[in-house]
Amino acid sequence: MAYTPASSNTVAAPTNAAYLSTYSAMLEPMVIRQLFKKYGKQFGVLDLLRLNGSEINLSRDSITSFAEGATERPIKVKTAVTALTSNGGNYEFQFYIDPDSYDTNDKTFLRIGDVLHVPGYYFGQTHDVTFRVYEVGATDAALTKASAFNSTIAASDTLTQDFPADGYLQIGATAYGRGMGQPAARQFGFYSSTFYTAISKETIEMHGGVQAQELYFPVEGIGGKPGLWGYHHAKADFLLDSQISTNLWQGELNSNTNLVGTDVNSANSTIKGTKGLWLHAEDSGADHEYIDAFTVKDLDAIDDLFKAVGVMCQSAVMAVGHKLYKQIQDAAHDYISQYSGGSDLLEGMSKIGFTMKEWERSGITFKLVNLAQLSNNQTFGANQKNFWNYAGLVMPDEEVSIEDRMGGIYNSEGRLGGKITLPNVSVGYLNNNAEDRKRIVDDVAGVNGMGFKATEQYDRAQLFMLSEYAAVCPVPDKLIRLFKDGTN
Repeated sequence: MAYTPASSNTVAAPTNAAYLSTYSAMLEPMVIRQLFKKYGKQFGVLDLLRLNGSEINLSRDSITSFAEGATERPIKVKTAVTALTSNGGNYEFQFYIDPDSYDTNDKTFLRIGDVLHVPGYYFGQTHDVTFRVYEVGATDAALTKASAFNSTIAASDTLTQDFPADGYLQIGATAYGRGMGQPAARQFGFYSSTFYTAISKETIEMHGGVQAQELYFPVEGIGGKPGLWGYHHAKADFLLDSQISTNLWQGELNSNTNLVGTDVNSANSTIKGTKGLWLHAEDSGADHEYIDAFTVKDLDAIDDLFKAVGVMCQSAVMAVGHKLYKQIQDAAHDYISQYSGGSDLLEGMSKIGFTMKEWERSGITFKLVNLAQLSNNQTFGANQKNFWNYAGLVMPDEEVSIEDRMGGIYNSEGRLGGKITLPNVSVGYLNNNAEDRKRIVDDVAGVNGMGFKATEQYDRAQLFMLSEYAAVCPVPDKLIRLFKDGTN
């Protein structure tokens, strides 16, 4: 409340409203001397990776990893097969291999001498029907031909059901006779993923004299910096963490050549971006869309998706929005009630402080994490369909070994290159040759009374923060996205 100077000849009126106005200097505003937090810091994916120890150092602003492909895989059929083909007394299963089963050099996993298993359903049988491949189409426009083993099956040229387009055939054993030669070498390949760093920044600024003045309420500082300067320092830390968490979750690479900024020399500078975990899972992983509410059957479906890509982990992290988090806990409650004589065991445990944070199913311990970042109504939660509240990401809690021949990652002994063991999901910071860009914090001040060296003429102090980081996921096909039907 501002001070109102009183003139020397003021005649005091009765103690009414005019009295209070005239002598305002006598009255101190009634203030609750505490700064309340309206919005707290939301737990984000960066916090999750930090707590898990999943932080690594990079020596370049891009790093490429290679993952070995599956050693066994089925063959995809391009168009429907409606009948067997008669050929010199043999009945053959002839089909076109789908382009998805060829690489860019028209190499395919199938080879002459392989045995194909066609599900017996298409022949009215309860066992698979086998055919030996004797010709492999050079491209998806050339027929692949396989002869039947069973003469009884071969005697009929009609399938009881059409084998569908986009269907898959299992490759079994090789089959040879005495004195025959060897099969061709199996065509193996590798998957590569390149991870690029993004640069995020935050700034605070305070003009001279602001720090010196007393406030109605105290504010907490950090690092021995009291008052508003320390308070804003903490705010900048929080804001930069939030930026990084958002980017690690749903950041995107910059493929737009026109997306540039201006550098200190007035030249164009390409804006850097990192690909977030959600987009890695979209491009390489799997999706599970649950209907209405998450149930134990959805947990089983996740296990099936893991098995489909060869994930044999014993634990997995489920980082989810708070509505999905509650649905999973409700599913656990229903499951326990169903198999414990109808008792409300889980509800009773919750009342005394126990809540379901892990769920073991099919040999996998699913670790449930409420990623509050996804439900913050000021950020992710602003989505009109509540998409992120009901969404989540399942990540196998495992480490992967990669061969870092170029020396881009520090190994456990602090040396560059060699055999590296990394978490399957981590955040990497550019840190090499005595330049650490994990979290750069610098005070830049003009003429000031706060003890900073003046580097300009203006009466102010500034604090600049910068972080260069990347979402690193060497085997992204092991990620599973969860989202609710009708929210995407």
